[in-house]
Amino acid sequence: MSQAQRSAEVTHDHPEGIKGAQAVASAVFLARTGQSKEQIKNYVEGAFGYDLD
Repeated sequence: MSQAQRSAEVTHDHPEGIKGAQAVASAVFLARTGQSKEQIKNYVEGAFGYDLD
């Protein structure tokens, strides 16, 4: 998460932009470690407060 934040801070000067970058980084990590689409969706919704429906 800290790497995603550091990467996003350069171009996204807003907390929502940084949160979005962290959500994407999390989703990619979960996908690469074999989590299902449903598990990824549930994680992103819970951890970042996004409604993905």
